[in-house]
Amino acid sequence: MVQDGVTWETQVGGIMENVYGYFINGDTLINGENWKKAYSYICLSFFENSYYCAIREIDKKVYAIAKDCSKPRLLYDFGLKEGDLIACGVEGTNFCCLLDPGEDFDMLLGFPFVTYLKVEKIDIVKYNEQAFRRFSLTLLDSYREKLLMAEPVVWIEGIGSGAGPFSVWMPMPTSDIFTRCKMGNNTLFRFPINLNDDNQETVMVRNTTQETIKSMGGYNINGLRFTNQSHGVYIENGKKRLVK
Repeated sequence: MVQDGVTWETQVGGIMENVYGYFINGDTLINGENWKKAYSYICLSFFENSYYCAIREIDKKVYAIAKDCSKPRLLYDFGLKEGDLIACGVEGTNFCCLLDPGEDFDMLLGFPFVTYLKVEKIDIVKYNEQAFRRFSLTLLDSYREKLLMAEPVVWIEGIGSGAGPFSVWMPMPTSDIFTRCKMGNNTLFRFPINLNDDNQETVMVRNTTQETIKSMGGYNINGLRFTNQSHGVYIENGKKRLVK
């Protein structure tokens, strides 16, 4: 998820001018640790790219440090299991985040703020013949009553949230808003999940682990999962293999 060239685009309706997004480009050193730099942009010529945050992935967790802040905030924990409950917070006006165990609740408009996510289901979804773990989560407490009719919160491991990479506890958007994650011109994944998309397929495998994913295919040299192999270099069971 955290590598140069990854771009997330969110489009409202069919007008390309209504596209905004984020992309990762370049490195930075913070407190002796290596981070990637993420930028935000809007697809209008009079808007320029602007630095948004530093982002880092370690031990199945994705962290971000917002612009003008020094504290890392937890965005995703892909080590969660079905039934797990995790507290959610905010980072000022920058992004939604998760709270590490024991971390104090945030303040929103001067009031203590907390809501919770519960992992309801973990299964596998395939897009363009690549298999990904999908986390379906329920938003609890302070926003539950308002969002009962909303789409669920969905994470895709290695991709992010259906509401965008920095909206980790926001429900999936409506059908006229869609988000795609790209590497260059190659679309890695597209939300919502329920679009009539020939490239998308749900594989009903529950309680999945990385071993389940590996059994469905290895990785190419860019670290992307595959199920069908064409020409190129692939990594399977930790070993490099050339397909001519």
